[in-house]
Amino acid sequence: MDNNSILLLSSDPNEPFRRAFQAVGHGYEIISKQESRNNGAVYFRRGIIESILGKRRPVLGFGIVGPPECCIITGYDEDGDVLTGWSFFQNFPEFNAGIEFEPSGYFRKRGWFKDAHSLLIIGDKQEGPPRGELYRGILNWALEVARTPVVNGRSSGIAAYQAWAEQLLRDEDFPVEDRDVLRERHMVHDDAVGMVAEARWYASLFLPQIARHEPGMAEDLLAAASCYAAEHDLMWRIWGLVGGIGREEPKVMKLADPSVRRKIVSVIIQARDKDVEAADHIARALAK
Repeated sequence: MDNNSILLLSSDPNEPFRRAFQAVGHGYEIISKQESRNNGAVYFRRGIIESILGKRRPVLGFGIVGPPECCIITGYDEDGDVLTGWSFFQNFPEFNAGIEFEPSGYFRKRGWFKDAHSLLIIGDKQEGPPRGELYRGILNWALEVARTPVVNGRSSGIAAYQAWAEQLLRDEDFPVEDRDVLRERHMVHDDAVGMVAEARWYASLFLPQIARHEPGMAEDLLAAASCYAAEHDLMWRIWGLVGGIGREEPKVMKLADPSVRRKIVSVIIQARDKDVEAADHIARALAK
């Protein structure tokens, strides 16, 4: 169920953060939770207070509210015993037990350390690489991610499309009589559809920005952007095959239908081919 976690994008879970903060020209520090550290809560609290009070910077927290995904910590109260901020999961009933809310709508949570996974402290402004060097680094890493078939024991990049398709063809893994299993299968599948749709759409917008800065690469980058935009549209076609976006029972049951899944598999393979084509265009752009 955590297939789409950014922490699994690379064999080094910090790699996405390193690249992101390099791109915006800031240092950063990750404070991981260590169960053996007796003063772990004090350690976390100190990092939050020093950032917010001392440097007037919010903190990114993994966990705190909901699963170990990122939230923004904007303030604290009672010497850090209470945190305030915003999480995508703060209004989900299964995740907001005991949470109060500020007038602004931000969460207010006491006893937060038990649900904390790690903190990302935003560092000082620093000089980043020249824009052209930065863009080439991004494109090279995009190509590496796309063409690396296995990361942390899981199918990754272009190879993940085939694994996704093959899983949907395993009829025995979609037992109509077990709704709990079906809901879980649908959630994992739906997460994948949403992630591909969103990420490829943003890629289709970002590559033209690079093309404007690097005109020698423009033709190939715009061709890659077109492939990613097409992938985004293919994901909407997959949603349409189960009745649209959402995780209501009728959509779950649609995915249980072998004939529907086989139609979805056909679309996934089309998306995979578009991803291969996009990677080829990026490789040609980098060769210039």
